[in-house]
Amino acid sequence: MFTTLRFRFYLILIAASIPATVLLIDATRREDALAREAAGARLAAAVRAVAAPYGDLLARGHRALESASASPPVRAGDAARASALFAEILAAHPAWLNVGLADVRGDALATAAAAGRPFNLAERAFPVESLARNSSLAAGGWHIDPDHGEPAIIIGHAVVDEAGRRAGVLFASVAIGRVVRPTWPEDYPAETRAFILDREGVILQQWRRPDAPGAAGAPFPWRDRLDGALRGGESVTLVTDTNGADLLLAGVTLADESTGVGPAWLLAAITTPAAAVYAPVERHLARNLLWLALATAVALAVVTLLGEILVTRPARALQRAAERLGRGDFSARSGVQAAGGEFGVLACSFDAMAREIENRQRESARLVAQLEDCNADMGADLAARKRAEEELRATQAQLVQAQKMEAVGRLAGGIAHDFNNFLTVISGYGQLLAAGVPKDNPAAHHVREILQAGERAASLTRQLLAFSRRQILRPAVIDLNQVIGAMNDMITRLIGEDLTLRMRLAPGLWPVLADPGQVEQVILNLGVNARDAMPEGGEIFIETRNAHFDATFRRPEVQVKPGDYAEFVVRDTGLGMTDEVKHHLFEPFFTTKPVGKGTGLGLSTVYGIVKQSGGYIWIDSQAGTGTTVTVVLPRVAAPLPQPAPPSASAPGTVSAAPPSETDKPPRGDGTILLVEDDDAVRVMVEEVLGEGGYGVLTARDGQEALTLLRNAAGPVRLLLTDVVMPGMTGVELLQRASSIRPDLRALLVSGYTDQSLRERGEIDPSVAFLHKPFSPDALLRKVREVLASPPAGS
Repeated sequence: MFTTLRFRFYLILIAASIPATVLLIDATRREDALAREAAGARLAAAVRAVAAPYGDLLARGHRALESASASPPVRAGDAARASALFAEILAAHPAWLNVGLADVRGDALATAAAAGRPFNLAERAFPVESLARNSSLAAGGWHIDPDHGEPAIIIGHAVVDEAGRRAGVLFASVAIGRVVRPTWPEDYPAETRAFILDREGVILQQWRRPDAPGAAGAPFPWRDRLDGALRGGESVTLVTDTNGADLLLAGVTLADESTGVGPAWLLAAITTPAAAVYAPVERHLARNLLWLALATAVALAVVTLLGEILVTRPARALQRAAERLGRGDFSARSGVQAAGGEFGVLACSFDAMAREIENRQRESARLVAQLEDCNADMGADLAARKRAEEELRATQAQLVQAQKMEAVGRLAGGIAHDFNNFLTVISGYGQLLAAGVPKDNPAAHHVREILQAGERAASLTRQLLAFSRRQILRPAVIDLNQVIGAMNDMITRLIGEDLTLRMRLAPGLWPVLADPGQVEQVILNLGVNARDAMPEGGEIFIETRNAHFDATFRRPEVQVKPGDYAEFVVRDTGLGMTDEVKHHLFEPFFTTKPVGKGTGLGLSTVYGIVKQSGGYIWIDSQAGTGTTVTVVLPRVAAPLPQPAPPSASAPGTVSAAPPSETDKPPRGDGTILLVEDDDAVRVMVEEVLGEGGYGVLTARDGQEALTLLRNAAGPVRLLLTDVVMPGMTGVELLQRASSIRPDLRALLVSGYTDQSLRERGEIDPSVAFLHKPFSPDALLRKVREVLASPPAGS
């Protein structure tokens, strides 16, 4: 094993990949460090946001006390006039409990709010001695204000007389609980807590959520760690709680330059689980390592395949030929077709030796005949083995392609525009491949599976477009009673015999403007959900009625615009649902069904259709009491149309059968300018147009397309361009191209629907539009149709 050529190739690959692997790992490590640093900076910004209201409180209190300390009543010690001044100041500061003047020992002389008894500031944890002659502000520790029963701190400002001596202390009692509560990013975990601390490390206020304050007065457990980090110039450090879990601790003092306050009287801090903050970083690191492992595996596979083709097979061919020659088969040859190189020289030498031996043995006719018979048999075996190997390689290639398709499908989930680009390429090449593979070829089954998977993916994209309200609707004035009544038999068959369907359709129902096919989809989806909620049987009620909503109508989950509506209700007697389930009910891919039993897009699709039709939907349900779904659509003043005669198929439907050879569009001629920023789509469309008989000029963006258009020697009949492109959109390109070539026709394509683009004013309704994904035949037919129409600028 360790002496084989394959093993040596592996050693060479590993040795060659070591430097690149080391560089990738080092880059990943640096990226991880930067991401963790960014997470810490984000937490530091959050703690600064927590500290901001308190810093502003201290700064405004400082300015107010400083202004009051210079007033004549305060400097003169006039208690009556000072009390009146303090009452005005107290009214201007909602977070203050009291404002007063104390002497140099801290005894209160005058206050805005009458105290229950005389007091000294030291009793309320205020350090009177800290206000030296030149000190402008001091703050006390946490205490319960005896006059109001609220947690508070005292802030004070020195008062000096006309001689410049300290004459007293001007103080304010600040209620901590009246300060604006902090906010932090919503994606932080529920265990995140915010703290406001006094200078002694006592918790003045703490929150787990902005609406749930915690107890105050306890010592902060990580004060020393926080002080050490702040003295070292760091704002974030790692601590461990009593349960052994790692927490990120971020802190900031309220004595920074923005507050205008001198000493660090207060601190703000935030703690949050480190695992939750670093989880995205670790997931990103794991993805990078997974991609590295995949790249290594692919490289090993490529080396294995190349080694098998370029080295192992020629060596085995020479080995087999030598063995045959050793067994007496003098007609054995290497079979190596190399024109040069070591294997070519060795094969030529071997074949020359074999021919020489064969010439010397020609005299034995019997032996030669036996050897020829043996050679024929072994040649057949080799041919069969070669065919088996080729079939195995083809199967492996199909498997690899299928795995790539699945990976692309998962990555593109929910991104309808890009997903449609992928589906255009997949379906386009799939149909081109299907046209070239005979029906009796085993690969035809694989091609059919690919095309069916593309159809399912396109259906998923349409559901996502419905939820995002970007699907194509064909609204008409309809009577909901007629639409629902016509579906009675269908819904009855759908729900089964163990469920009872009851309809109560109110006469004189107001008409609405909606797509009848989409309304039918809503009814079917709601009926399926009701059926699944009643596994033991039950009843489904479908009711209609007219409804008027005025400004007084309120629901917690929806705000209905006042007006007249036609309403239909689907109610069941099933299992019902919890509030948690109702909270996520309209989210895409949310389902309570077992794995493989539902996509989670049914109610999302219903929601999108109703909202796109201008209506509203809400759900009433409790566990064990059934579910009621209410849908209201706005009334329209237009009359109902007369019934149309029956037709073979519903309007707007498209046959799923592939077109026959006679249905294929005729070959065209002329030059088409193709503009597409997606390389894969551009190559596929260019190939389809080329096979359709057209000359194709290709460009990646608008500027390149305009250059080609100006320099084109002959006429350019059609501009085929994507709508959404970087730099210049397809609509802007069409406007500029029409000024260069007024006779130019245009066809716009996009993964977004034409309706969503036209509603946003991005394309003119008169310009031809083709929605991705599209088939090669659909593309050629649309091109033929546009070429037969007047130019875009006419």
